[in-house]
Amino acid sequence: MEHPLPERRFSKHSPLSEADWRQFFEEGYCTIRHLLSADEVTLVEASLHHLIEIAEQRAGFMGRHFDGYFYYRGAQFVVANDAYGHLEKLCRVCGCGSADPTLLQMSRHPKLLQAFADILMSEQFEHLICQFHPKLPGDNVIFPPHRDVEHRLNADPNWSDMNHWGSYVVAVIAIDPAGPDNGGLRVVPGSHRNVGLTGLQPARSQPDPQWSEQAVCPELAPGDVLLMHPYLVHWSDANTGNHPRFSLLSGVSSPGANHNSYPGECTNRMLTAPGF
Repeated sequence: MEHPLPERRFSKHSPLSEADWRQFFEEGYCTIRHLLSADEVTLVEASLHHLIEIAEQRAGFMGRHFDGYFYYRGAQFVVANDAYGHLEKLCRVCGCGSADPTLLQMSRHPKLLQAFADILMSEQFEHLICQFHPKLPGDNVIFPPHRDVEHRLNADPNWSDMNHWGSYVVAVIAIDPAGPDNGGLRVVPGSHRNVGLTGLQPARSQPDPQWSEQAVCPELAPGDVLLMHPYLVHWSDANTGNHPRFSLLSGVSSPGANHNSYPGECTNRMLTAPGF
């Protein structure tokens, strides 16, 4: 069945093929292979390990059973400690580009910005999300079924769909191999269709029994990127493998969609895609 598509206006410099672009709007997601080079992945990985070291050092000041967040150089570290006051899990680091310039640079990679322009149909957009998701073996970090637009509305009740096609896109940049064996993201193709802001309910409060059967887990190699529509249902299970599944997330919105400040001194910046 054919579904309406927007007018494609920014394809000239985009890393997305016609098939990729159509898949994003028809199925709610698509992938870009090898967006980061091997050298760029190595740089990002070193920076992310440094953030874990910071979390481990700072956890000792948080106390036993601490479950919350602290700030370091503007970045928000969401952590939980064990009974001895040691770091038990690092859930995520919001605004991680504030703490490390390499992460900010890669979250604004020129090819990624060109893909954002192609999807949002605008050469300018607001950078909202710059996050590190570690997903370490045994940390039992899970993300239940949700649509990213739920988080946008929680942060900003006045969130607006300015371009009428979602007005937001998130890129999940794989730093480690990702798949079903290490807590890789599961997405439900087509679950973004026939959904709007009016009357939107949290996905986990109204789960569809067919989601588990319909879900796919895109396998990503280091440097690959998964792009997701804000209305796409997705989730991830705990990492039951033997190796970390590091991801760097970068999310942007259409101008005027957001009215809220996000964690991190690197966020809420208007960006312009190169080449237009």
